[in-house]
Amino acid sequence: MTQLHLSNARPIYAPSRRRTIATAAFYIGPTFLIFTMILMVCLISVVTLMFSTREITKGYALKKLEAEHEQLLRDHEAKTMHVAEVRSLMSIKNSPKVQAMVRPKQIVYYRGDTAIASK
Repeated sequence: MTQLHLSNARPIYAPSRRRTIATAAFYIGPTFLIFTMILMVCLISVVTLMFSTREITKGYALKKLEAEHEQLLRDHEAKTMHVAEVRSLMSIKNSPKVQAMVRPKQIVYYRGDTAIASK
């Protein structure tokens, strides 16, 4: 029997070989597991601290704004009290402008349908 032998050709009937990555088997021991666990706890702690710090900062800003709001309300109330005091009858009577006014000697009333100014 004669055989045909092709050195560079791949046989048609042969299944194609997939290239596989050769993985090195490594041993997962208790040291690696403890190290991984410590690393995960540290990572979770850092993330928790970051988020809690953000919330605490918002709380401080909110307290500051509330204090400023209270101060503004007190200022508004003080100014309202000052305005009410200035508008009071005693304050108006004692003001220098009112004290400088004099009573008229003769009071003249004009009727509404006549002209006030005349030649």
